[in-house]
Order: sequence, then C-alpha cells, then structure tokens
Amino acid sequence: MSNVLNYLSKSVIHALNILFDAGFEAYVVGGAVRDALLHKKINDYDIATNALPKNVIELFSEKSYKIDDCGIKHGTVRVINNNVSFEITTFRKESSYKDNRHPDSVIFTNDLKEDLIRRDFTINAMACSVDGDVIDIFNGIDDLNNSVIRSVGDPNIRFQEDALRMLRAIRFSSKLNFRIDEEIIKAIKNNFELIKNVSIERINTEIDLILSYKFSKHLIEFRDLFSLAYDLKIKDFDLMINKIDNFPDSIMKAAYVLSFIDGDFNNKVLSLKLSNSVKNKITVFYNNSKEYDFKSLDKYVIKTIFSKYGMDFGYDIIKYICYYNNIDILMINERIESIKEEVYTIDTLDINGNDLIELGYYKEQIGKALNILLDMVLSGKVKNEKNALIRALYKIDIDYMDYM
Repeated sequence: MSNVLNYLSKSVIHALNILFDAGFEAYVVGGAVRDALLHKKINDYDIATNALPKNVIELFSEKSYKIDDCGIKHGTVRVINNNVSFEITTFRKESSYKDNRHPDSVIFTNDLKEDLIRRDFTINAMACSVDGDVIDIFNGIDDLNNSVIRSVGDPNIRFQEDALRMLRAIRFSSKLNFRIDEEIIKAIKNNFELIKNVSIERINTEIDLILSYKFSKHLIEFRDLFSLAYDLKIKDFDLMINKIDNFPDSIMKAAYVLSFIDGDFNNKVLSLKLSNSVKNKITVFYNNSKEYDFKSLDKYVIKTIFSKYGMDFGYDIIKYICYYNNIDILMINERIESIKEEVYTIDTLDINGNDLIELGYYKEQIGKALNILLDMVLSGKVKNEKNALIRALYKIDIDYMDYM
C-alpha cells in the first residue's frame, strides 16, 4: 500500500505534528484518506483528535494559524495555513437522532474507534496517523479494492440517524463508479420516506453533486427516493435516466429532469429553492428546448440566440437544445463557425435611439423599431449599415404597421 502521507498537504501533516508534539492523538480521517488511497486529488481535509476545542485553538493560535470557531459547539475548529484550510474535530460519539438528520447531542470521547463507528460508509471511516499508518477498523480498504459502497454497521440505523446518507450513498457511488452494496439498496427502499425530514437546501447540494457525475446506472433503482426528495412525480423515469448522461453539466441535467415531471414547470422550479441564477438558466434551457428542434436550429435561430443571450450562455443553450433533441453538436458547431461574424445586438446596430428620435420616432416606437431592425439584420434581409437601416425604416412603417 502506498504511503498516504505522500498525498497529503504539508500543512495538514504539520498540523498533525503540532497536535502529536503537544501530547495528543491526531489523525487525518474520512474522505482525505479514501482519496489518498485511490491516488485522487484531495479537496477537503478533516483531522480527528482527542484534544478539546480549547486546546486546538490555543495550540494553533500560538503557531499563527487563522482560526474559525463557528463549529465549536460540535467540537470543530477550522484552521487555515498557507491557503489550506481544514477542520479539526474532537473525537466524539453521538446520541440518538430524533429528526433523522441531527444528533440530539455530541459527546466527546478519547476513543478513535467510537469516533469512526459513527461515520456513514466504510470507505469514509478510515484514519491515518502522523506516521502514515492507516487505521481501518471496518475493512474500508477491501471495499475500495472491490469498488463497493458499504455501510458502517446496519444501514437501516445509519439512514434513520441521518436520512441524507441515502443520497450520499448514491453520490459516492456516482463519483467513484462503485456499486452500492445490496444491504444499502434494501435499506434505502425501506427508509426512503425519511428523506422528507431533510431540508431542501441539503437535498439540492447532494443532487447537484450527483448530477455532476455520470450517474444513470446509480439512480435507476432509486426512483422513489429521487421523486420524494422533491415531492415531484417523475414520468418516464427509465427514459430520463438512460438519456441524462448525455448532458454535460448539472444545471442542464436538472432542466432535463424537470421536463419529465408533471405539473407547471415554473412552479416546479420555484419549489426547489435554487439560486435565481440557476433557476433562470434552467428555465431558459427548458423553454428553448421546447421552441427549437433540429429543423428550426438554422443559422438565423442560432444568431438570434447569441444576440439575445450572449455567446457563452447562448452556446450553452444551443448545446442543451442539441442534447435534448439528439442533434449532432459537431454539425451545429460548423454552422456556428460560419455565422460568428454575423451576430449583432441592438447595441451593435449601426443606428441608435438618438438617430430614431431625429427621424421622428418617439417613446415605445423606438424600442420596437430597433428590435425589428435587429431581426431583419440577423435574418439577412438588410445589412447592418446606417443608410440601409434608415431605408428599411420606411418599409417598416408600411409593412410592419402592426408592430408600431
């Protein structure tokens, strides 16, 4: 087995030594150990120790580490050094979970095993000492080698303690491309209704992570959990799952999932408590996928989308339309390359509102006239040249009277 210390940040190793030299036990725990054993990039570090939070604050303040003690009631102190931040948490065991999400109380302990036994999955329940020794009480290394997500203890109890763990099982399965142990699958099917006790914000976080991976095979058995998480009825679930991996990011995938849910689309989006930016993107993806298909995604439509939404977001919209309708994106890319220099907006027209005022237009006529001119330029009916646009205005007055 490779030395886990070779994959850890020097700042984290230094922190272990600070605690060890002060007479405390200290271990890197959880996902950092898992990812080090898998030779993957480590994004988050957690240290478990028998030092109390006040000891941690004192020790690391003396070493000029930045301290964030906002998690101190749970025994956690965040320390920051050389732009690396990590959480140091006192060994703890937890009491009952009345709300299927949070422990009723946190009890500090001196026993590493008691700290590890409260964790969710075996691959997340390993610890690494300051010497690089891996403490693997629950055979997490074997499960890594066998590519399986397995619970620490009875998964029914784990999910009744914290219902979010059901989505976490799917998330780790998707991220690592591991199969989910049959006992976990049974436990999810027995306890999926507990997901109603989890806040929509935490559900959003897990679902967003799940959607960021290639995950279809990992969700196929969890229709009820996925549907109940958002209290939405998903139609044609198997069809949706089989196609969703075509989409390149989680926001596009979310828009696609919502297209399979009964009810008013806007109300569905509002119910998810997402950021306004994400809700807007999902809505735009959905609306444009309904408006345009292969036959209508011609050069004029592409220019119109770029003009309205900009080149970057506009391209995302076009990609979504392609994936939604099984359109060859490479062919559309060729089409895009041929019209890049022909994309205009109202601001880049060779005529502006002041010009229209001088020509006798007023109030709402100005905006309507500029929009009609823009559409004519994008469709190739008139060149974006001031004199040509002015000549077109006279035609608009006659042919587009209904617009004025």
